[in-house]
Amino acid sequence: FASTSSNESSANDFLRARTADALLGCPAGSFGGCIPYNPFVPNGVTPEAAAAMAGTGVQTGRTELITFNSFVTGQLFALPAANDAISAVAGVEYRRESFSTIADSNVQAGQFTGRGGQTPNVNGEYNVSEVFGEAIIPLVQGRDFADELYLELGYRYSNYNRSGGASTYKALVSWAPTDEIRVRGGYNRAIRAANVGELFTPTSGGLWAGEDPCATATPLFTAAQCALTGVSAAQYGNINASPADQYNQITGGNPNLAPEQADTYTFGVVYSPNFANLNVTVDYYDIEIEDRIGSVGASNILRGCGLTGDAGLCGLISRNPVSGDLWSGTAGEPGVGVVRNLSANFGNLIWRGVDLNVAWADELPYVGGNIGVAFNGSLALEQTIDPLPGVNNAAAFDCVGVVNPACATSDWRHTARVNYDRDTWWGASLRWRYFSSMDYILQDGSPGATDQIVINNGNQIDAINYFDVSGRFDVSANTRLTLGVNNILDEEPPLVGGSLSDNANSLTGYDQVGRYLFANITLTY
Repeated sequence: FASTSSNESSANDFLRARTADALLGCPAGSFGGCIPYNPFVPNGVTPEAAAAMAGTGVQTGRTELITFNSFVTGQLFALPAANDAISAVAGVEYRRESFSTIADSNVQAGQFTGRGGQTPNVNGEYNVSEVFGEAIIPLVQGRDFADELYLELGYRYSNYNRSGGASTYKALVSWAPTDEIRVRGGYNRAIRAANVGELFTPTSGGLWAGEDPCATATPLFTAAQCALTGVSAAQYGNINASPADQYNQITGGNPNLAPEQADTYTFGVVYSPNFANLNVTVDYYDIEIEDRIGSVGASNILRGCGLTGDAGLCGLISRNPVSGDLWSGTAGEPGVGVVRNLSANFGNLIWRGVDLNVAWADELPYVGGNIGVAFNGSLALEQTIDPLPGVNNAAAFDCVGVVNPACATSDWRHTARVNYDRDTWWGASLRWRYFSSMDYILQDGSPGATDQIVINNGNQIDAINYFDVSGRFDVSANTRLTLGVNNILDEEPPLVGGSLSDNANSLTGYDQVGRYLFANITLTY
């Protein structure tokens, strides 16, 4: 059994009703303590007025996990060409997960101006019963060109109370022709069931960042395409774009979600020569995910409707009947333009790449101490996202080396580290982190970015290098002090538009704060 509770409090955000009263000069019927708030005249904004408009939002949450498992394991028998016996395990497992959140009335109603919409309470649970078995089978051992040959098999059947039964299984082979070289590969069928939030979150209004292809005086879509999204002939060319590039959407869970399914193929080589403390691994992977759990995406819904006329997608779009826009007003209110973007089993993903890992360590002659070198690199060959399979196959796009509202994948990234340790009391480390460049290319393959970006560098994000240094000092038998500086060259993160980022102004994975120093003390007992 496990349980986790959370309490969240947010302060100094304006309440909508109070803001309206204060902006109107506190007319009769305004909230108690109202102070006029006028940002259009000198001294029209005071700390007292801002404090009167602000409120504090409170939200609590609780998750619980109940699990039971039982298994038996043991050695069976050895095959004729092997020395070791087959190892096997079989068992059963039961899990029940529950999740609930409770927010105050202002948070639930979306009264805070910075939240963008309502935050309804969540309450739900699901359970799963499973049976599983695995076996490691030594096929050949100690033979010429077959120092080891292993087969690993596994199977699991899961019965979810919401979506029914699903099977996962694997078959992996590991062959070591000598004690220096190992070749490995296999196939794995995996699933991911929807979590409680994806299943039970109530529908609510909110915002999505991007652009309406039917907005502005020169829309990206034709009049016929915009008509499919609900734009009238009179509205075409007269719809205002959102000044903040934020548009209304309705989001929420779906209790009928099925598990998403992945097929993974791997092949790799491990080289560990006897003459050096060296280990090199190269692994190729090919992952294909179907029926992904998540929202289709408001932008994909708009584009898919306009490009294909699919009735299912077009039925998710409701425009403001007067202005035709999708942003003025609060999502969920009558007459407000909105895109319904609920959780669904929709979309496929193909991810192929190569991982390279190198590690070497040895003693330094004359100088003394130990040196270690490690290199971990990842080459992305393909990351194809198909948001509308079977509806608009032309919407599939490859994210490798591309940045846009749906992508941010460097084709190459690596981390290299050199460590030096004295046998006595100190050591030092130098680390190099690298991200390759990415081009601004939209999902339809055309160069460009959102209208928030001023492209000053050939329509791309430059490659970036980070260098970190640290030192450790054993000040006593049980006390270690570590000092370091990350991003010693003070490289700034790439600045991108809000619709391209989860961090408001830059992409995840990059250092957001520039150069920074750190220190920690480790005590052992």
